[in-house]
Amino acid sequence: MAILSHDTKQAIGRLEATLASPSISPKEAQSCARLVEKLSRPVRIGLFGPNPDDTAALLSGLLGSSPLPEGAGWPTVEIEHGEKARVTATLDDASTLVLDGIAGADLMAKSPVFLRIEAPIALLERMSFLFLAPGETADEQLAALSWAARRTDIAIWCSPRFDEDEALIWSAAPDKLKHHALLVATDWPEDEDALGRHAGLDFDGVFAVRVSLARDRRVIDRLLTRLNSDIEDAHAADIDAAQLFLHRFGHLADTVAKDRAAPKSAPEKAEPVVVEIEKPATPAQAEGPSAEVIAMVSEPLLYLKRRARALMEMLDWQAIEDGEADDRAAEILNHCNETAEGLRDRAADWSDDDRRTRVLRRVLDEACDTTILLQMEGGEEQAEDAARLLLQLRTEFERELAA
Repeated sequence: MAILSHDTKQAIGRLEATLASPSISPKEAQSCARLVEKLSRPVRIGLFGPNPDDTAALLSGLLGSSPLPEGAGWPTVEIEHGEKARVTATLDDASTLVLDGIAGADLMAKSPVFLRIEAPIALLERMSFLFLAPGETADEQLAALSWAARRTDIAIWCSPRFDEDEALIWSAAPDKLKHHALLVATDWPEDEDALGRHAGLDFDGVFAVRVSLARDRRVIDRLLTRLNSDIEDAHAADIDAAQLFLHRFGHLADTVAKDRAAPKSAPEKAEPVVVEIEKPATPAQAEGPSAEVIAMVSEPLLYLKRRARALMEMLDWQAIEDGEADDRAAEILNHCNETAEGLRDRAADWSDDDRRTRVLRRVLDEACDTTILLQMEGGEEQAEDAARLLLQLRTEFERELAA
């Protein structure tokens, strides 16, 4: 189990409450469950390559020690965190053995075809590892890579020089593996820039080992630094995705929470999905906006009104022919994102002395972040949410000027 921050636990709790709502659709329930699963577990690192000795040495270097006895032939191995050491072995007759402690020579003599190892290693609280035993033929290796793709978040291909045969196998591997992949070359005498040119565009990063994995600890340290950085970025993206999902469907979690608190009360009718802008609570002010504030906000408001009118013309969904909805959604999302960014640019020089400009700047920052996430997700529903958000921005501006 990964060590989770307070914010992550809170997001998981709200997602699970949303998932428990009877009003959630099967499609959204699937998305919600996937988010809960990704936030709850460590990132899965897959280690692949034609030379099992090199790949095993890389895994041992990352862990700080070898998980299997010296000289043992490695089957496919999954390694994850556990409070105590335990091994679950699958034998070639499909039977399983569960043993407390580490994998010993007696177990390896039974020639297991798959091992699941649990170990109390701190690194495993953050990332788990899959070591894939290479197949004897290219077809066997591709079949194994397809199986591993469903169990891998970050792929590492480890080989001496990434030759042409390996390049052919990797080019045919599932795209999911190549979406986030690193290359470790264990016998590369040239610099890493040359390795990157040699490997092509299918890897996000390359690492060249000049001496040996056992002696070149600097490569292991650099690789761990890169993995930790990538994990932070991936986790931040998952949190953003969760917040976006809750922004659209969090009202279902609120309904579940109310039902649990008062189970005998009549269930509340679910509210329609809306993108709401939370306005920070501020003390009421008796006097209206100053002339300076009106001067600062008036031009951005006119800009927003022009953009909103153009948006209303784009929102005629009934006029869209079949097959054109995706293009129209992308156009609307781009329009809303450009509008929010244009407003934020105009607000950059606003004074912080007035409450209204502080509130509006905060609202604009939140709107920009939300429209970016909606644009990344894409789709008709997201376009409608972005349009609704833009129209709410206009209402917010007018409210602050009228206060």
